[in-house]
Amino acid sequence: MKMPGEAPLDRSSRDPDLVAWQTVLPPFAEHLAAAADRARRLEVAEPWRLAIDQTRLPDVDYRRELVLAAAAWRHRRKTSTVYVFAYDHPVPSSLIDPLVDDAQEHCLIEGQPRAFAQRGGRPDSRCLYVGHALKFDERLRQHLGDGPRKTSALNLRHWARYPDGPLVLQAYGFATDDVPLARMFEEFLWDTLRPLLGRRGGR
Repeated sequence: MKMPGEAPLDRSSRDPDLVAWQTVLPPFAEHLAAAADRARRLEVAEPWRLAIDQTRLPDVDYRRELVLAAAAWRHRRKTSTVYVFAYDHPVPSSLIDPLVDDAQEHCLIEGQPRAFAQRGGRPDSRCLYVGHALKFDERLRQHLGDGPRKTSALNLRHWARYPDGPLVLQAYGFATDDVPLARMFEEFLWDTLRPLLGRRGGR
């Protein structure tokens, strides 16, 4: 049924008939099967881990050290990266949400509003955020709070003061031509870990 204001379908096109889902599902299934086969044959290196001392995040030199470490890893691996920020035990969103809200309001009052990552929708989780980046070190710089103000990120230096245990960053490297698999892996981790902040499938 054509909805009001909807343009008529161009039946002269050689594109597949997307309305006939029976013709779309088989190639979609083949696409997923090929991706699964590729995933089984991946050569996976040990994930890179970095413990972040939240008490030192206000120190610009410390943040620079973290970014340089990420840049060195990316240079060696030459990869696209799926990464996870996590605590060593579940953290209630009732603790994290007010910290982020206060930081967001403070930035606004100071006339320097920033785009903070949105809520993930889980009441508690060990995982803070799941993401994917082609330029991992640059994305980490944004998450630390030193990137463009309009770019959605964690902006950790503005609020991360959770006292019980370090915040751990873990990164998984994928070859550049495996970006589609990396994005699928990101979505898998998001569905599995249900992070406190961010949204499924990227920014």
